[in-house]
Amino acid sequence: MSDLLQSFAQLLGKIPATFWGVVVGSLFTLTGIYFTNRAGDRRLSLQLQNDRELKNREREMTFRKDTYAAAAEAIAVSVSALSKLSELSSSLREVSAMQLEKSPVLAKVNLVAGEDTIRALANFGTGFAGAFFRLTRQRMDLDILREQIAAKVALVKSFEKTRDAMIELMRHHNIEGTQDAQRFEAIQRNYEFEAGRIATTNQEIQQMTAELSAKHFPFAKQCFVETIHINRLLVPLLTAARKELELPISEENYAEILHQTYPTLEGQLDEFIQNIPAVNAVTSTSQIYSE
Repeated sequence: MSDLLQSFAQLLGKIPATFWGVVVGSLFTLTGIYFTNRAGDRRLSLQLQNDRELKNREREMTFRKDTYAAAAEAIAVSVSALSKLSELSSSLREVSAMQLEKSPVLAKVNLVAGEDTIRALANFGTGFAGAFFRLTRQRMDLDILREQIAAKVALVKSFEKTRDAMIELMRHHNIEGTQDAQRFEAIQRNYEFEAGRIATTNQEIQQMTAELSAKHFPFAKQCFVETIHINRLLVPLLTAARKELELPISEENYAEILHQTYPTLEGQLDEFIQNIPAVNAVTSTSQIYSE
């Protein structure tokens, strides 16, 4: 064994020193390549991870933007429903359907929204529901009054048919030259009775129309006031959503803009309401009689 070791030592001693320099240099080179490749693999792994995170974030941001854009449209439709309640030509069922149609869109916000946005959306939903219920209750009173007017108008039309039939009977009586005074007096009494009912009912229609007009304009003003209140609840919701979308906006400045706008709109609405009653009364009465 010792002879083998001595032979191996002699063999190593015969190797030139330059060879060992090459070996050592190669080892340093291979070691450097190893660590370089290892660092490159680590950088590539980090880059791939960053790329995945960036793509995931882009997909998440795109989905959030699309969701918030659809939600903004749904909120605009919902808020416009409050104003549309003041349009008596639109039924409560139509207005409710318009608002409920957009509810699923708002529910999607909870999938992507942060805590501040969800809280602001909940506050908006609570405020909107309260305003909608309050205005719907007032609108129901107006609808009942409109239905009563419509029923009166239908009565007038039926009375007018009977009155016209009495006129036709009197005309035939005169043409035929019948000397039945009792029959003619009965026809004339029926005619006067129907004419009296028509006059009385038309007077009731005028009174009810005036009452409807007197209630309608304050109700329209109330719809406007409720809409302003709801729009103010949108300020924290808008700012929270824009923050998530990295579209910063000053909540104070936005609220100030709205605060400056609403008094002007309210003044214009008041001026419109003050100028409309007289014209509306004449128009409503003429429409009733033309029907």
